[in-house]
Amino acid sequence: MPQTTNPIHIIFVITCLDVGGAELMLSQLAKNIDKNRFNVTVVSLKSAGIIAEALIKNNINIYCLNLKNSPKSLLMGAIKLTKFLRKNKPDIVHSWLYHSDILAGIIARVFTKAKVIWGIRSDNQGGEKNKRLTSFIIKTCAVLSRCIPHKILSASENAKLSHVACGYPAKKITVINNGFDTTAFKPDLKSRKLILKQIGIPNEHGIIGHVARFHPVKRHLLFLEAVDKVLDQVDNCSVILCGEGVDFNNEQLSSFLTNSKHTKKFHLLGLRNDIPLLLTAFDLFVLTSSSESFPNVLGEALASGVPCVTTDVGDASLLVQNAGTCVKDDKAETIAKAIIDILALPEEDYQKLKVEARNKIVKKYSIKAITKQYEDFYMKTVESEN
Repeated sequence: MPQTTNPIHIIFVITCLDVGGAELMLSQLAKNIDKNRFNVTVVSLKSAGIIAEALIKNNINIYCLNLKNSPKSLLMGAIKLTKFLRKNKPDIVHSWLYHSDILAGIIARVFTKAKVIWGIRSDNQGGEKNKRLTSFIIKTCAVLSRCIPHKILSASENAKLSHVACGYPAKKITVINNGFDTTAFKPDLKSRKLILKQIGIPNEHGIIGHVARFHPVKRHLLFLEAVDKVLDQVDNCSVILCGEGVDFNNEQLSSFLTNSKHTKKFHLLGLRNDIPLLLTAFDLFVLTSSSESFPNVLGEALASGVPCVTTDVGDASLLVQNAGTCVKDDKAETIAKAIIDILALPEEDYQKLKVEARNKIVKKYSIKAITKQYEDFYMKTVESEN
């Protein structure tokens, strides 16, 4: 057990530091954790990414293994990680995703005295959509979860249940949801006007938004189909989509929009680095994913005072509750109706919905409150005998 006068040294290990839900939460936690009580180092199995830049600016130490897709690189990376952990003698090794769970978990268990914490970030409901290798790794993790990690953190109740069904021990799992920076994500009329002016949309239009990288799980075509039906019935609307691969060079998206009567109302912005500003321009956010755990983007939209329509994935229904609609089937017609119902609300009722959206995140999911949960969890972990 570490001396009480010294900060608890935690080493986060994650597959990469590109933009993603786990990476963003890791970054927020590392930046907001009490530096008087905790000393955080971040290890990336691959090279540094965009998130690494933000961590370095906040004086957080980064170490990259630069692993490649080869057995030799994996072996060399394992040796480097072993040396790094033995040299730094962490009190806790907290890995965040499956690949890092296996590699860092085994090395930390065998070669250090650190408490090992695994992280569950997805709901593991990809079915045939899961890559074969990833499916194998999940099954391997389920077996190792009984002997490698001392404790396991899950980002959502749904993810916990799905992993317990795979063989993870329920008694080891604690749920701590994602937290959101409510100072960065907040309503801002000036930012809204600026963004809409940049894109070329009249300020009075109802703006329907969708933020996600282009990936089958995100179901962009389902979103387009649903919103196309909305535009058939609602005149004063525009649609904004952004995310990696979400632009008019995307053949699947451009093919759909070419055949739409409403092509000019769709604005595909590609990858953006100003999501907090962009969300202020939305009047309604829509999530159409087939699989999520605890969707960061929903929380960010709600914190920005944007009501949401979402498919019933992960803990989305718990997040949205009275601040929007969680649809119970995946039909474009159902999603379209939910969107139209919110857009048709009287102004007073719509404003109440916006306030409800913002208040829900501020009261329960602020990064300050969630960081406190992590800090308490880490303290209990180093103090426990097992």
